[in-house]
Amino acid sequence: MTHLPRRRRSLARTALLALLAAGIACDASISAPVFPRNAVRMDALPQYELWWRLTERCSGRTGDFSAIHWYQAPGSRALGSPDIQGVFLPRARNILLAGNSIADGPLVRHEMLHALVRDGVHPAEYFQDRCGGTVVCLGECIEDGGPQPAVDSLGPIVSPSEISVTSRVDSTAPSLSRDDGWVVITIEVHNPRASAVRVRLPAWEASGWYESFSFVLSICGLPGWYATDLEPVRDSLLVLGPGQTRRETFDVQAYARCSEVSTAFGGDTLPVIKVVPVP
Repeated sequence: MTHLPRRRRSLARTALLALLAAGIACDASISAPVFPRNAVRMDALPQYELWWRLTERCSGRTGDFSAIHWYQAPGSRALGSPDIQGVFLPRARNILLAGNSIADGPLVRHEMLHALVRDGVHPAEYFQDRCGGTVVCLGECIEDGGPQPAVDSLGPIVSPSEISVTSRVDSTAPSLSRDDGWVVITIEVHNPRASAVRVRLPAWEASGWYESFSFVLSICGLPGWYATDLEPVRDSLLVLGPGQTRRETFDVQAYARCSEVSTAFGGDTLPVIKVVPVP
């Protein structure tokens, strides 16, 4: 994801996901240019190996990261119509990305997941269940796998403090030489009840949007980066089914030994996590 300066409104993340709803293609059958004329071979970014490991972990599948060939269309927002930002080509083990999307974690991990499940479609088990929130899955992705079962929207209203909320960083000692200090922050909310609940979310200023998952990265006591996921709904209630877990991931670079990550859900903050990069 793109890191947003602290206190800048974070509608950009949600707007990007909305754009991607029609913008993920995954095999050579798409009716768009497979390789634009300006496509060039690229080296995997330092964080790609970390993202590969994360995708292996959520999917339960393993694969050879070194076997993937990476390409990009420099400076482009899309590879073809309708607004395709990523393509996985299984025969050649190629992943092609729009140049403006090469650092978008959920999108890149979406294509990595295709490489791991070796399928150009979107099995719900992997894209919506196992790796939901770790990879982006909207629009065609949901249509392929089928929508999730409807959840009772009449459950009791609870506050974020009445459900289980946890957060973690994939490594509190990220490698500067291997991953360039990149880490993935994962926030999970879990409904332990045998019935559905509706979680009340706080309003985000006067925008009509509501704050769910968020984090702040502080460097030596000074605010560094801030981002939040906003629910684009007029209703401030987030429905969780019986025993349901929802998660969201954020990608951030921790380059200082005094880095601290503060996470929150629905405005309720969680314990600070210290991150100390190593050589």
